[in-house]
Amino acid sequence: MFYFRPPNQIENQNQIENQNQNQIRNQNQIQNQIQNQIQNQIEIQNQNQNQIENINENQIENQIENQIENQNQNQNQNQNQNQNQIQIENQIENINENQNLKIQISLEMQNKAKSKINNKWKSEQLNIPEINKKIYKFTNNFNTFKNTNSESDLNPGIYEGGFKIWECSIDLLKELSLKEEELKDTRILEAGCGHGFPGIFCLLSGASKVTFQDYNKDVLEKLTIYNVLLNQEINEINLLDRSEFISGDWSGVSDLLNPELKEDMKYDYIICSEVLYQSANYPRFYHLISSLLKNSGTVIIASKSYYFGVGGSTLEFKRFVTKKNQMFIQTLKVLKDGISNVREILILKWKN
Repeated sequence: MFYFRPPNQIENQNQIENQNQNQIRNQNQIQNQIQNQIQNQIEIQNQNQNQIENINENQIENQIENQIENQNQNQNQNQNQNQNQIQIENQIENINENQNLKIQISLEMQNKAKSKINNKWKSEQLNIPEINKKIYKFTNNFNTFKNTNSESDLNPGIYEGGFKIWECSIDLLKELSLKEEELKDTRILEAGCGHGFPGIFCLLSGASKVTFQDYNKDVLEKLTIYNVLLNQEINEINLLDRSEFISGDWSGVSDLLNPELKEDMKYDYIICSEVLYQSANYPRFYHLISSLLKNSGTVIIASKSYYFGVGGSTLEFKRFVTKKNQMFIQTLKVLKDGISNVREILILKWKN
């Protein structure tokens, strides 16, 4: 038997099937969306986890770097503290070494010097046509005697350049040669003497007493005294009996030489070269000359007009002296050779 379905029923049945299929597709789409959302959430969680891990790693690295930096800083601080301690110890040692004291020249020292002069050390005459005295120097390199770790010609408070022959000391020699007759039977202090050539010239010119002063005891014992003995031997004139050697800072020299400031114990001339290189030293230097210069005395200073790198100058020293209102100061000569720095000869006298 054949059953005939009406067209309307067939159409309705197809619609229902299509609806079912659409629902199934919609459900699949929803499931896919849900799966995609879940996948996205998983990816976001992974990204967050990676960020957290990276942050932790960076934090750990930063902490390690900070710890290393702190350790380096502590090590640098310890090194600086050690260096400061060494500097303090060196300064204390230097202060003890360079206390103001008179150097006594024993017969043993004289014989030792004579042996070196006669047998080992070579010498030559200073080549200065303007002076008529024969002054001799050793040709040895005295810089090897420097009691300092610095390679510089100056190390303030430790080594003040005494082993070097400075050009202004030659200027001072030339100026003294013009006053040779005036130097006879006078008392002379050479401050910051180094090699001591100007003081030796004064001895050869008949000065009754020359005091050689230098900050460094080593300079006096290993250089100045030998130069005096060398010129004594060659010129066959007794210079040592009229010489005196004082080491230490300018601030204590007057207390050592003339604590009661007796006029007859003061000096007719105070001579010096290259002493104005540092303005911080002016008060101590002025104390020296004002304490030890006779009322009728003269200070002669040979100096560069300006000291590049350390700041001292003749102009600044003139201003310093003028403010004291005790002494006249003037530039006697300006020396220009077109090669080195401009130099000056300064004269100081008491105001009457």
